[in-house]
Amino acid sequence: MKKMIIFCLAVVCLFSCKDDSAEIDLCETVVCANDGVCNNGDCDCPPGFSGTTCEDLEDPIEIKINKIVVYDFPAMNGTEPWDPADGPDLVLSLVIPSAGGGTIVNQSLEIYDCEVGIEYEFILDWKMEGDRLVYRVELTDWDTPPNGSPQDMAIRDVYPMEYRADTPEVIDLPPLAAGNSFGLRLEGLEWIFE
Repeated sequence: MKKMIIFCLAVVCLFSCKDDSAEIDLCETVVCANDGVCNNGDCDCPPGFSGTTCEDLEDPIEIKINKIVVYDFPAMNGTEPWDPADGPDLVLSLVIPSAGGGTIVNQSLEIYDCEVGIEYEFILDWKMEGDRLVYRVELTDWDTPPNGSPQDMAIRDVYPMEYRADTPEVIDLPPLAAGNSFGLRLEGLEWIFE
């Protein structure tokens, strides 16, 4: 019995006198990339990244666009103003480009009688599929008969996948130096991942 009591006291002492410095930190040698956070030896990755250490860049399922701002659009249609009396009536189209021109997937409402040098905001609820490499944004002077017909003003290609690592809320594309171009700012972007 005496041996049993001594044995029990030894076991109790052994388990109650544990050395805290001997605990193993499972995250001590783990380095998580791309703002990942170590949790019990595993990396918890932020949206858009996966892999053992968050090293793999994922493609978004879709990118939502809540607003596009157009600025510095061309003042002239060749040698003539777009609408001499009251300025162009702007319409934006989101197009999937193809060899035959493209397919319009979204189109804005008109903003009437626009002036060169002023920014115009198009409030939208557009979505771009995440796996598509390029979209085209077309700016049109939306004259309708009998006053005229819609005239293409300028085109901008947008490559959303170039920005997927940073998942910005704003992408600003200043006007190109050559040809008919315009400034384009995509705002309120939401990057949706699985």
